[in-house]
Amino acid sequence: MKKQVFKYMVVAGFVMLSVSGCALLQDTGVWQQPEARVTDMRLTGLTMQGASLGLEMEVFNPNPYSIHLGALDYSLDIQEARVLSGEQTEGTRLDAGQRRKLILPLELEFGELAKLLQNFKDMQSVTCRFAGGMRFEIPVAGMIRVPLSAETEIPVPEFPGIRVVGMSLEHLTLGGAEMKLRLAIQNPNNFTLMLEQFSYSLVLNGSPVAGGQVDRKLAWDAGVEGELEIPLRLSFSEAGLALYNVLRRSGELDYRFGFESEMGSSLPALKSIPFKTAQQGRVTLTR
Repeated sequence: MKKQVFKYMVVAGFVMLSVSGCALLQDTGVWQQPEARVTDMRLTGLTMQGASLGLEMEVFNPNPYSIHLGALDYSLDIQEARVLSGEQTEGTRLDAGQRRKLILPLELEFGELAKLLQNFKDMQSVTCRFAGGMRFEIPVAGMIRVPLSAETEIPVPEFPGIRVVGMSLEHLTLGGAEMKLRLAIQNPNNFTLMLEQFSYSLVLNGSPVAGGQVDRKLAWDAGVEGELEIPLRLSFSEAGLALYNVLRRSGELDYRFGFESEMGSSLPALKSIPFKTAQQGRVTLTR
């Protein structure tokens, strides 16, 4: 038992001596602590499926001689869940007085985050916390690790909500009808959604009556619901006189509605949101 205690004391004494030796060398100016810091942690890409982050770092060698970059160890937590960890070996030389920028790309998949985080589908944004360390190999001091940390918020985009809220008859003749279809579009995000053009199709009581592409510039601020009106021109030579009789009586109509667009956003990283929906139900025709 005494031998075992003595062994631990020797090891502890060796560790203390080594640390003290490094500090002594640093105090005498033989070597200076290299610098490493995170200069930026930013969103470089965003889709409805995931996000890309770029972690920008800067390293600096204050010594009058070259040193070597070792490995960068890192971990990434989203909210409180560990989602990434690893090590990236640099293995390059950092000359005397040299300053260098390094970039660590990180990829996140929202589908995987949904498995790790409760209520992820209800989150408009998540907190990303980076922790790690850069190792430097110094000729007179050995391996030195400089800790790193950073934190940022990334948005979790959602598709807009869209629904048919009304239909009005503006003009009716034996040859056709002029109508307006009213849609409600809701932006559930904490950023602005933008629309420049869309295509649609509309079936009433089983008859295809309208469709095509529309150029329309609109924007919905964060959390806002707004209306979109689509003017319709119906031809009874195509839709049939049965629909004429239905429109003449007003009342409710069965509808099938399709909408497709590539929306934009106010976020530079989220330039395109491909959006497509198909709905059916009953709508009251008003005059």
